[in-house]
Amino acid sequence: MKTIKVLALEEGAMFCVPLVQASGFGFGYVALSRKGWGYLLNIFDHVAADDTPPDAIESKPLAVRHLLGNDGLFAEAKDNPDPWRVLGRKVQAAIPVERALFQIGSKIVDMVSGAEVGDPSIDRKSLPYKEYPLDNEYSFLVAARLLRCGFAFNEAAERYELVRQAT
Repeated sequence: MKTIKVLALEEGAMFCVPLVQASGFGFGYVALSRKGWGYLLNIFDHVAADDTPPDAIESKPLAVRHLLGNDGLFAEAKDNPDPWRVLGRKVQAAIPVERALFQIGSKIVDMVSGAEVGDPSIDRKSLPYKEYPLDNEYSFLVAARLLRCGFAFNEAAERYELVRQAT
């Protein structure tokens, strides 16, 4: 079994997402980092031809906000052949994370404070689980958002695919 190097990315660290099917590159940053839990990731609504973020990338709106991820996104693996890349720079003004809820088993936890949340009015179906994909599902999710299309798992081919509407 291949072990994944723990990156311990700091809040504000920028990364690039090689979009699937050679569709370009997206850029994002670590909005929140919690040892043992992973990261909340924000991704800008911009596609570039190469892995160098444009000068005004931070002025772009977010296409993906608070994606719960871990170091596996940045590690090459059989089912993640084009890992995300840490860029070695930080955003100047990260959007503050006030509350970020997710589920661990039957508990709801606020990733910012680390406290369990007992509010029965919270819609559990709308919250992410602390389960991370072991493949490139998030790369397809990001590509689909940035390219304004969908994605789905093709059971017969045993892989994800972008789903574009016929014109």
